[in-house]
Amino acid sequence: MINLLRNPVVALSTRLVVGGVILYAGPRKIGDLSGMARVIENYRLLPANLVNPVAIILPGVEIVTGLCLMVGLLLKGSRFIATALVMLFLAAILWAISQGLEIECGCFGTSDAEQVGWFVLVRDLVLLLLMTPVWLTRRNLAIMGSTKQERSTGRDACPTGR
Repeated sequence: MINLLRNPVVALSTRLVVGGVILYAGPRKIGDLSGMARVIENYRLLPANLVNPVAIILPGVEIVTGLCLMVGLLLKGSRFIATALVMLFLAAILWAISQGLEIECGCFGTSDAEQVGWFVLVRDLVLLLLMTPVWLTRRNLAIMGSTKQERSTGRDACPTGR
């Protein structure tokens, strides 16, 4: 089982899935930033002065992280940010459930009107578990080529996170 989780092809596959989900979410939030601010505010986790900046910054972070994760660019940084985002979303969902909040999750923008609940929690747990091979694999495959250092050492050539 551990060998399967360390397989570069498995890691690439899970990167494509998680990166694709994160990338899909970003642009859908950009279309309604004021609506995203309301969704974020409904969680009651941030002070009012941080709600708008988070609503503005989050979609861009998701787009860049999703793209980087999918193509294998800046992989150490993108896998860290993707994992942190999913963990942050899990914490917010758990908070909302524990407080009995009946609110939209905002996972894919405001147009989907998906409510926070156990399904959303399980979906994000699956995304977090899918990141496991990305962390365990020493040699991650890149979609858009690789550097000489990556080919010769089997390591990510990006200095981020070293």
